[in-house]
Amino acid sequence: MFTHLKKSVVTIFIFAFAIKPLISQPKYDFDFNKEWDWVELRYGGYGLTADANAILERLMPSMNISDARILFKALSQLDSVNYVKKISGIAEYDLPENREKNKARIDSIFRDFCVQNTLSGLVYAVELIDALKNKEEFSGKQFTDRELHLNIADTTGIKIDMRFDYSKAITTLDLLNKSLITESDIENLAELYEAEVGTYNPDSIAIIVNHAINSSPLFSIYKWIFPLSFKDLGGVSLYKEKIRSVLDKIQAKEDVLRIDIQNRLFVFLPKYIDYTSEVEFVIGSNLFPEISNGHKIPVNIEFFGDNYEQITKYITRKLFRQGREQVTLNIFHHLYTGNDSLLFIAMNSVQEGGMLNYIAPLSVENRPSSLLEKDFMHFRRTVKEIEKGKDKKLIDTLLSNGMYGNLLFHTMGTQMTFSIEKVVGKKALKNSLMLGPASFFKNYVEAYYEDKKNIREIFRFTPEFEIKIDLMNDIVPEYLFSEVVEIKSKSGKLRDTAKANFVNREIQKVLKKFSTDRNSDLLQLLISRLLFDMGYYDQSLVYFQKALPSLKDKQRSLKLEIYDHISKSQYSTALTLANEYIKYFPESDDSYLTRAEIYYRLNDFDKSITDLEKTLSINPYNEKANSLLEKVRQ
Repeated sequence: MFTHLKKSVVTIFIFAFAIKPLISQPKYDFDFNKEWDWVELRYGGYGLTADANAILERLMPSMNISDARILFKALSQLDSVNYVKKISGIAEYDLPENREKNKARIDSIFRDFCVQNTLSGLVYAVELIDALKNKEEFSGKQFTDRELHLNIADTTGIKIDMRFDYSKAITTLDLLNKSLITESDIENLAELYEAEVGTYNPDSIAIIVNHAINSSPLFSIYKWIFPLSFKDLGGVSLYKEKIRSVLDKIQAKEDVLRIDIQNRLFVFLPKYIDYTSEVEFVIGSNLFPEISNGHKIPVNIEFFGDNYEQITKYITRKLFRQGREQVTLNIFHHLYTGNDSLLFIAMNSVQEGGMLNYIAPLSVENRPSSLLEKDFMHFRRTVKEIEKGKDKKLIDTLLSNGMYGNLLFHTMGTQMTFSIEKVVGKKALKNSLMLGPASFFKNYVEAYYEDKKNIREIFRFTPEFEIKIDLMNDIVPEYLFSEVVEIKSKSGKLRDTAKANFVNREIQKVLKKFSTDRNSDLLQLLISRLLFDMGYYDQSLVYFQKALPSLKDKQRSLKLEIYDHISKSQYSTALTLANEYIKYFPESDDSYLTRAEIYYRLNDFDKSITDLEKTLSINPYNEKANSLLEKVRQ
């Protein structure tokens, strides 16, 4: 370990020595070490050429003064402004996935760069460097020294259990203030991140962080262009004092943020929701393997800067998804099969994105009516192609364009949410959280029939799709959902034995109440999901097995349920489900492969090999089985 550290320190020392001839005292008439401004630089009589003045005129509105100070200062410290072309060499110290592309980008601009070593030459270099920077990545623009003033009052009268943890961000910032990072520093940070020994390489991480804190001119310019360099710590190192100031302000006014988040959350969510969450302010990208924890919300503060309202909206959106899980029972993937499963994906994106944008919009712009028309047109086309079911690639593209990128489904959903709230009422929106997107769409159809004047034809659906909405809504009986969800909500504050006894008692009451109901099979499925969500996996399995004979697509349902149990490390129940899978589909290579994967996770390699051999006897070309078999035999 110490040998590796010695090598890394030597590497840093040699590199620092190699670049030393590039550094000198400022030789320009302008002093870039002070807190200068654009007006002084441009109009201070420093002999700038007409071209340089024109460049500054273009840069002033777009380049943040903090960024300008960092960049001009670093350039002014080079022996010659033409040495800027050497920043391509810094790419060799970045992560492997960044090296070639970053070097190529720099060389494409600066390979033949040559200017006079004057203030105007410095301005020419800045223009080219600015063109290299990806404007969507974080920069000094995120930090405007604003104060934390959210003009809000508590409208909920409750206080959710939400803790703000600054330790990871502050410890990382402290590291970035050091002159040299050691393996011991990384191990201390890893302990804070709960990273297990053996899951990370302290030597390689120390090297990355040491490059991130390198303040030499070439490194500073490289980090300015590529703030995501060195696992995002390159850019963070340039703005570390501003980031610390943001954290200090949040820490001083936590209650203000908490009230804003609560006000937004409970617009649609019921106040009985049991929130136990921890907001973790973090810095940098994946220094250590991620540990899944549903109650923790990581917030990379460098991407928000001092936009405190956006921080609260981001946290709200994360908490809303947690809360939504408590007011519904997600059995929809068992109910909607075939093309309807794809329709559900699109409709769910519309509902969730729309309701999130209603309570916590990340964009401050109002979408023009002409673009909203395109959103609805895109959705209608997506529905049409899904129902035709011929071109899978086109369907995937349409879904992707709606759910990601410009988020066409989300902006469409926002408009639908406003219309439902205005015409049908907020209660309908709250119920749709429990009943799913078919209910949300049904409410919207009701809204546009009641308000034909304001909701134009372009913002409506075809008669055929309206019928489809009704059919999808009919298989989600509200009376059953509400009965079982109520068990979930009432048990939220209970713990351990009291909770288990209450849940079992209420389940028996519901089963007795609906023993002769035509949807009794669906009730078994709802209870299974209720128990799964609450962590009673063995009991959940029993009710799922009772519901299984009535499910339309048993193969899909079994696979989904198996991987739900695997995701919770419940390999015993997953194995029982895999046996059911083989019982129903004995000729399927996938059924044996699925069980083989579970045996592998259980370290029962002999049984895993037996199932893999069976898989390959059914389908010799199953690449996944061949790959796993090779892995097991090692």
